Amino acid sequence: MKKLSYFLYRRLARWITCGIRLADYGVIPLDSKYQLASFQDVFCSPFYWQLSVILKRPARTVVDLGAHLGHFTIFISYLQKELFRCSPEHIYLFEANSDLISRLKKNIANHIKSSKLQIFSNAVGQRAGSVRLMVNPSNLLQTTINLNAKGKSVDYVDLDKILGTQTIDVCKCDIEGSEFDFIQTYGEILKRTRIFLVEIHTFDEKQIIPFDELLEEYGLI
Repeated sequence: MKKLSYFLYRRLARWITCGIRLADYGVIPLDSKYQLASFQDVFCSPFYWQLSVILKRPARTVVDLGAHLGHFTIFISYLQKELFRCSPEHIYLFEANSDLISRLKKNIANHIKSSKLQIFSNAVGQRAGSVRLMVNPSNLLQTTINLNAKGKSVDYVDLDKILGTQTIDVCKCDIEGSEFDFIQTYGEILKRTRIFLVEIHTFDEKQIIPFDELLEEYGLI
């Protein structure tokens, strides 16, 4: 019955919309199946709630790689306000799927008031060039990096040019397989990162073992 209710709401959300009120932080509307799935992935996941324990002091700079609809940025801004009564000063969001950008900007504008917030519609992983992004037309949150020249071409962005040498207090990484390129390319950024939350999109130990070794070298394990 619960699965049926969830299914029905996903189909009716745009006409019969519910919202989640975050204390004095406003209401997050769940007005589409994408909003519902994105909210669930972040706010209902113990993976991200561990920040309530490991975030020992306010995060001044937050980097959201694979921002999707912005729910992680909303989450950490809300959490920090509850823990420390302040918001992050600098926020950088990167989302390769251009179909999500307008929704992402709307969500962020409704909940975060910061003149030092920037949104980039680029891929992250390598410093230059482009990558093919396959987007599931029935689920815009389901994207994969395609090496066989299928999908839309998305330019990479050079993070060093944007972030400079500043310390990153929290970096969340959910970039659909490009996390391996990212940790190999941006070791210096990761060495300046206090908290790194990453979703790994493989079960191949041949990739996971060197991934863990690099994170240990950067002081993140």
